[in-house]
Amino acid sequence: SIKEANFYKTGDKTPTGDKLKFWDINTIWSQLMKSSDFSSRLTELNTYNTANKWRKKGISIVPVKFGVDWFGSEFDCLVNIQTDGSVTIGTGGIELGQGLHTKVAQVVAYTLKCPISECSVMPFNTKVNTLPEVTGGSITSELCGMAASHTANAINEKLKPVRASLPSGYTWKQLVTKAYSMGITMSAKNESHTPLINHCGTQTYNSYSAAVSEVELDVLTGETEITRVDILFDGGYSLNPAVDIGQVEGAFTMGIGYYLTEEHLYNKNGKLFNNGTWEYKPPSALDIPLALNVALLKNQPNTVGFMSSKAQGEPPMCCSCSVMFAVEDALKASLTERVHEAPGEYTSLDGPATVDKITNAAKLSYTEFNLK
Repeated sequence: SIKEANFYKTGDKTPTGDKLKFWDINTIWSQLMKSSDFSSRLTELNTYNTANKWRKKGISIVPVKFGVDWFGSEFDCLVNIQTDGSVTIGTGGIELGQGLHTKVAQVVAYTLKCPISECSVMPFNTKVNTLPEVTGGSITSELCGMAASHTANAINEKLKPVRASLPSGYTWKQLVTKAYSMGITMSAKNESHTPLINHCGTQTYNSYSAAVSEVELDVLTGETEITRVDILFDGGYSLNPAVDIGQVEGAFTMGIGYYLTEEHLYNKNGKLFNNGTWEYKPPSALDIPLALNVALLKNQPNTVGFMSSKAQGEPPMCCSCSVMFAVEDALKASLTERVHEAPGEYTSLDGPATVDKITNAAKLSYTEFNLK
């Protein structure tokens, strides 16, 4: 395809001068084309469009390269081990549904070799964490995990003589009890020590993904139904696949609103007048694709990421543009049939592709609104 022929290659430079030391869009593209059954669905789609004048299907596949930058972001972490073996953790990031606390607890449990059931992460508090950074940019979970790892390793250093004094097969609580009997205070605080060198020029690393979206369009009303979406996302070695897949699903759904429904409208005085959900339409449950298939790319560690992982959150939202391009594809099928638009002529939709923009682009005539 034209898209595939124009992909970067490993070692290419971007317009910002960044050298692509690692590049796996080709792998993602080929795997997704196969797993989504793109070619046969395209044939079925064309057959459907030939048989239906006022309902058209469209399909689009879009690759995404998203730069992730750690530069200048620093988070701290406090870990306290209590006499009963419970572990309390305070971190400089805020849990807002992205699974930060889950991942931080996992990192601490993995590093200390303690049961994760003993770990609890406290809500952010400036009395505990004096190095707060903005929670955003999709990097907070990994950098807070990095800070947690450094902190837990500091405690591991304190525990070395304790572990050496115990017979094999000791439990976590036996280790904690012995440590306190030896006068060792198991508390530490450390930072993420974010590297100041970006390995990809202006970025720490790149996030790669691709999405295939299929829609069904009611040409007369402009109503769109997203029938299926397939996403393949490179999360490196995921710290928690369940959390990361949820992040991809949520980000993509948010992007559906951005590209299809959420339009700001202003009056002649510049005042926003669709400031409620009666006029302003964020995505709802019925906007979610009928079939939403999300997979994480396997066996692709991020060599410069924390524990070989990659960020989620914002990158998969960019995949949502595939929905709007699928609407364009469906619209093109209608225009080619009804208006005899040349196959090579490009029909463009401006996002968000609301129903009124779609019907205007469809070049409908009042004579077509009849029951004959």
